[in-house]
Amino acid sequence: MMSLTQARLKEVLEYNLATGEFTWREPGRGRKLTAGCKSSTYTLIFVDGKTYRAHRLAWLYMKGTWPERMIDHIDLDKHNNAFHNLREATGSQNKANRPIPRNNTSGFKGVSWAKGGARHGKPWQAQISANKTRIPLGLFSTREEAHAAYCDAAKKIFGEFARTA
Repeated sequence: MMSLTQARLKEVLEYNLATGEFTWREPGRGRKLTAGCKSSTYTLIFVDGKTYRAHRLAWLYMKGTWPERMIDHIDLDKHNNAFHNLREATGSQNKANRPIPRNNTSGFKGVSWAKGGARHGKPWQAQISANKTRIPLGLFSTREEAHAAYCDAAKKIFGEFARTA
């Protein structure tokens, strides 16, 4: 099967770069004008017998090539496919742009209780993961100090992709 090209995509769909919505150029029988359906994770669009994620189609539509890496949604809304909200990212950068995990008990991203750390007056530890490697950042007296260390490391390692809260 031939890979979808920008020319073919523009032949069947129109993309609004400000809203991120795709519409069919020719709505068919039983097909709505708006293209795609929202799954629990991404907006999916069925083109020429294959299902595509809308954010990857937006990249192809605007850039003319398929993205070489992942596409990161800057605002974390996986259904917001406005072009200004999309950027190419490595897996590590994409993971850096995540909110604080639901199971976090410290209230701060990158901070957890350090088993045994309380004996030394430093019960909080900071750590960060990059390129599938966990990097310890030290033990701290307060959650806030540990979080400050995490924020510094995140900004150095991930730059614009760092999400610290």
